[in-house]
Amino acid sequence: MLSFVSSCMKEDYQVYTATDGAAAMELLQREQIDLIISDVMMPGIDGFELCRQVKNNISKKLHYEFQSRVRYDALGISATGMTGDL
Repeated sequence: MLSFVSSCMKEDYQVYTATDGAAAMELLQREQIDLIISDVMMPGIDGFELCRQVKNNISKKLHYEFQSRVRYDALGISATGMTGDL
């Protein structure tokens, strides 16, 4: 199934493949992935656990990016000489 799905999509998309959940998590750390097609019954980390880990990592990343953006905006405001509570 992995070969079939990846061969169907390779013409139009950059396709990365992983044969188990642990390899998928490593791949997600290295590459910017926009879409995940996963099998529920992968060896090791199954598809459900992979989804939980991805969701948890995305939540942490979004929280970090939001906090960074807030700090950056606060620095930008204070750099213009504006005062007051942020």
